[in-house]
Amino acid sequence: MNFTPSTDHAGLDNAKLDELRAAMQTYIDDEKLASIVTVVWKDGELAMMDAYGVLDFESKVPTEIDSIFRIYSMTKPITGVALMTLWEQGKFQLDDPVANYLPDLADLQVFVKEGEDGTIVTEPCKTPMTIRHLMTHTSGLSYGWRDHPIDKMYGKAKINDYYGTIAGNVEKLGEIPLGYQPGEGWQYSVAVDVQARLIEVLSGMEYRDYLKLAVLNPLGMVDTDFFVPEDKRHRFTSNFGPGENSSGMAPSALAVRGEPFGKAGIERVDHPGHGSIYDSLPSFCMGGGGLVSTALDYLTFTTMLAQKGEVNGTRILKTETVELMTQNHIPDNLIPINLEGMSMPETGFGLDLSVRMTDEVEYWPGVVGEYGWSGAASTHFFVAPEQNLVGILLTQMLPAYTYLIEIEFKKNIYAALT
Repeated sequence: MNFTPSTDHAGLDNAKLDELRAAMQTYIDDEKLASIVTVVWKDGELAMMDAYGVLDFESKVPTEIDSIFRIYSMTKPITGVALMTLWEQGKFQLDDPVANYLPDLADLQVFVKEGEDGTIVTEPCKTPMTIRHLMTHTSGLSYGWRDHPIDKMYGKAKINDYYGTIAGNVEKLGEIPLGYQPGEGWQYSVAVDVQARLIEVLSGMEYRDYLKLAVLNPLGMVDTDFFVPEDKRHRFTSNFGPGENSSGMAPSALAVRGEPFGKAGIERVDHPGHGSIYDSLPSFCMGGGGLVSTALDYLTFTTMLAQKGEVNGTRILKTETVELMTQNHIPDNLIPINLEGMSMPETGFGLDLSVRMTDEVEYWPGVVGEYGWSGAASTHFFVAPEQNLVGILLTQMLPAYTYLIEIEFKKNIYAALT
């Protein structure tokens, strides 16, 4: 694959791409963001790959194409691909009950209501939780973020505790009722962390080791991992959140606070080499959000999907498997999906990927068949199969949608199509 951007791509208007560059540069000039990398791939060629800003406002080291970013939930599709390699090996079927492989999740109860005395009323599962439920976020699991009795139980149990383990996390989940009957709702959740445990049980290997064996190493994703070793730390971005005095933004709810930086008053919430959780390999490698990566690494992954499972002569999945992953799997009554109170118009869900059901809504750019996902620090990627188009946006601002940079990014790319 050619990783040198073409200066004049037949399928894209360069003037419109320049408008995209100007829009990204404005975020840097206004000091709303420290670092950005953008990628546009079209018709088998790299049309644009640009780096903006600095890794940290204090060090002022320039952002480069090989800078390392926390990709959070953009980990999920990588975990999903790893799991589907085991599906291709005949290790499971999508509609198998999860409890067949993870007995901690047998005999689950489902939330009905909270009594006046604070007790939780439950009922048994009408339908067993399946692996398809996990991969479509229709399992009844949650993330523990909402003001809901079940989410409060997640907090008390320390679900997704960074200092826990993958197996221990699943064991704790087995003690907490589901938020709804499997298959009857859509709720963003820790389901992909459960998939990481499935990978361990089905492969007989630790999740991280299998991820490297099945996906990362074959694709040459050498900078994608759950920590950043010291010899790469000079390429690792700092992470930021909106500060208490940030104009036009809500105060950050993050536990880590720091001194405000720049015109926008954003706060650094993770500083490589200064107590960052990414300075060493964690005991809990989160299948739903633990990876760091680079634009080049993630471009290799996304072009593998765009080319139906193969890139640079290496096949990771069969064509039919990628097609299965990237089609909608949820019923019409669950569309559009709702991400913690934010509706995603005309969007369904495949296997660990969102799937666009109709063409562009004015304020939510996209085309039929587009698939992708985002990360908590405002990262995003999408693949538009009919247009043979990939877009990747890497930056570091918690939480996602602090700004509308993802929407602006996509609007500019789609406007550039000729």
